[in-house]
Amino acid sequence: DGEMAYGYLQDYIRKCALHNLWNAHDGNVTADYVPEKKNVKLQIDGSFGVTSGVLEMLLQSSEYILEPLSALPAKWKNGSFRGILARGAFEVSAAWSDSHADQLTILSKAGGLCGIRYPELSKAVVKTIGGQTVAFKIVNRDQISFESVMGETYVITGIPKVAKIRDANNLVVRGTSAETVSLAWDTSPDAVSYNIYYAIENEPAYTLVTTTTGTNATVAVPVGANARQATLHVTPVGAHGPQTPRHT
Repeated sequence: DGEMAYGYLQDYIRKCALHNLWNAHDGNVTADYVPEKKNVKLQIDGSFGVTSGVLEMLLQSSEYILEPLSALPAKWKNGSFRGILARGAFEVSAAWSDSHADQLTILSKAGGLCGIRYPELSKAVVKTIGGQTVAFKIVNRDQISFESVMGETYVITGIPKVAKIRDANNLVVRGTSAETVSLAWDTSPDAVSYNIYYAIENEPAYTLVTTTTGTNATVAVPVGANARQATLHVTPVGAHGPQTPRHT
């Protein structure tokens, strides 16, 4: 959620950052704040944490799938970044305009399978830095993968610009039994229906439970005796298909 993340970042800068942007220990910075008079010490995990959060807004790879511009706020309409390291030993750079990725550049530092997820990425073009076209596997309309070569740089261009399907917000989850939950959510203006998925613990992929045209459902989630949690995701389906379900 790019707007929520941006709000947290602004809140940090207003309330928790010293003049050099380091995190203040007591987290209560105001206009008349004088650190020397309050014997304030640097809170290093806050400084590292907010920096890490900004990186996660620009690139995520928790499922070993590269997700550039994963939580891009409207305020960052145009921009670029270079050299963010991702899981799988990939170094990623990106440039975007009007909140849409124009070019993604990926350096493979160890070789191996490279998976990327971005809206309508299956219609893009992948080439090496030298201009050779790279064949890739289409996982779904938003996700591709290809075998990378150690030391090679890949450039992705020609990504179609599409309007993002607006989320189904304010999800409410209530347990009705050990393995059954009741869900309700607000309508997405772009949805013709909704897909409901679940993932148990840290499963890398979601399982589709059901599809509904309403804004509530009761679903069975097989958490099992040893599982501690399940992640649920309600995905709006637009006229041209659904969003790709991902951990949120």
